[in-house]
Order: sequence, then structure tokens, then C-alpha cells
Amino acid sequence: MMRTKLIYIIIGLSLLVSLVSCERYTRREIAMYYADSIPKIEYFYKYFGNKEYIAKEVRYYPNGTTMTEGTRNEKGERHGTWTSYHNNGKKWLSEEYVNDVRDGKIVEWYLSGKKMYEGYYSEGLASGKWTTYDENGKKISSKEY
Repeated sequence: MMRTKLIYIIIGLSLLVSLVSCERYTRREIAMYYADSIPKIEYFYKYFGNKEYIAKEVRYYPNGTTMTEGTRNEKGERHGTWTSYHNNGKKWLSEEYVNDVRDGKIVEWYLSGKKMYEGYYSEGLASGKWTTYDENGKKISSKEY
């Protein structure tokens, strides 16, 4: 009885370790630097089968703050959320991709951090309700696609 419980615990822990390790990157590479040794582009790798691919990309401003970051699929296509930032560190743009095509919510912000507009894409085409705001956050227009 005790041995059976121990086997189940070992199997459970093995599965947990497998699931957690699926999200880890196999290696990290700083692909380009600015002249003063500040990273410009950084890649994070994973394996798909026996092929290594760039699973995440991060680009930086010369001041070291993040410019853009997002994930890629095993074909190298943008896939998932891509976020760009103003050089003050505040969000500028957030958009969803599926196999290198915009698909999902998109939001853009003013330098102040106030929302500029939000909308949706479906297979690369504007879709659903799009709303635009002025620099004070007041809604100025809304359009359906």
C-alpha cells in the first residue's frame, strides 16, 4: 500500500516537472548590442521536436528599456501577444497574432499612458467594435467592422 502511494507520488512529480519544463527556454542569446554594450535584440529558444527555434524575441531601446517583446511559433512566425513600449517604459501597443497574422485584440496608448484606441482583428482584418479616445481618455468615436 505504501509502495503504491510512493509510485503515484513519483509519477505525479514527474508529470509536474514535465509540464513546468515545457515553458522554459533552452537558451538565451543577445543577438545584437548598441555601441555601449547595451543589448539591442535578445532571443529565447525552445525545441520543437529536435529543431531549435526562436520562441521569444525582445528588442531594446538604447537606454536599455524594452521596445518590443513577443513570442514566435516553431515556424518563426509571430504567434501570441506582441507588446511594444514607448521609450519611457509605458505601453504603446499590444496586439495578438496567430501564425504571423493579426488575430485578436489590439490596443494602442498615448505616451501619457492613456488609451488611444482598441479594437479587434479576425484573420488579419479589422473586426467587431473599434473605439478611439482623445488624450484625456474621453471616447471620441466608435465603429463596427
